[in-house]
Amino acid sequence: MSLLPLCLFPTETNVKKCVEISTYKINQMKKIRILKILVDVSILALVALSVFFVVRLSPWMTKFGGFSDNLPQQESFDKLRLTFKFLPILLSLRAVIPLIFFIVLLFFIRKVLVSILKESVFSLRQVKLIRTIATVYLVFSGILFSFNLLTAISYISKNGSQAVFKAMISTLSSSVGYVITSLVVYIIAEIFLVGVKIREENDLTI
Repeated sequence: MSLLPLCLFPTETNVKKCVEISTYKINQMKKIRILKILVDVSILALVALSVFFVVRLSPWMTKFGGFSDNLPQQESFDKLRLTFKFLPILLSLRAVIPLIFFIVLLFFIRKVLVSILKESVFSLRQVKLIRTIATVYLVFSGILFSFNLLTAISYISKNGSQAVFKAMISTLSSSVGYVITSLVVYIIAEIFLVGVKIREENDLTI
């Protein structure tokens, strides 16, 4: 609700409503600032965790790589050698990529919060940012599916096609969740767009 009509006609009722709306907006802005601080802290924590994972996983990857090189140079060991060589890389990326996803996601959420603090709610910039968040979810679901599929394929030589089938089912179920979330976020963006149009109409009416 806009404060301008209330302030133009300063009756006792309008003054009370004006004070109530102003107090509500101030409290909401305080909550958004606190939320922004929490998002900033979360981003820093995830960056630190990503660095920790990379540092801790590097020796482990080197160890597995050396183990694969020490296997007998026979054709029967080729699949096992390939598994020991690439499986650690896939698992490491599988651990780090979700962290990178959440960092990117929180980065765009932070931009939405900053936009609300600067421009108030319902602006075209916020609509674009929320659509970007939906796209990030969709892209991550594709990346997650690809890495899970590659990881499943690497198990063929050890566990057979049945294990791959189970891994494929698990991969599809996790990816579908992110796709559905992407659609929900996109719907939220469209709701924000409707809010932008209503706000513009109200501004023109005033």
